[in-house]
Amino acid sequence: MRNYYIYILSLIVLSVALHSCKECPCIKAQLKFDLIGFSDSEADTIILRRFDLNGNFNLLKDSFLLHNNRYTRFNDTLKLVAYTGDALLESNYNYEIFFPATGNLYRIFEINEAIAYQNCGGIFATDKVVCGNEIKSCNVNGVVTPVYFFHTIYIHK
Repeated sequence: MRNYYIYILSLIVLSVALHSCKECPCIKAQLKFDLIGFSDSEADTIILRRFDLNGNFNLLKDSFLLHNNRYTRFNDTLKLVAYTGDALLESNYNYEIFFPATGNLYRIFEINEAIAYQNCGGIFATDKVVCGNEIKSCNVNGVVTPVYFFHTIYIHK
């Protein structure tokens, strides 16, 4: 009978140990963009189009009007200071950013996001994810573009 209890206790400990090894994916990264060489009025209105990742810019998912954007100017660079969720780019879509005032169109694709995981299981775990993925690079109009601090790229006029 004693061996029976040891066996049951061993199964419980093993079950808890296996559950505590659970891995959860980190939060998706979101790419931001700042503008170089644009005037305030040129950057006031932006049309952002989101495309299906596998559609090669043929399958439009939706589009957003980014209007009355709030920027801070640093010399020739406009840094967006308030982002709506629509202005943040994710790796599971391709994007077009169009500036009606200048007629400039930028295609952003191949957003290279490094997927990370964290241990999130355990007997007292809440399964809260406290880590985030990192975006390494993306392609802007056919040019591989580095991603800077806080997942930011710079779009040049």
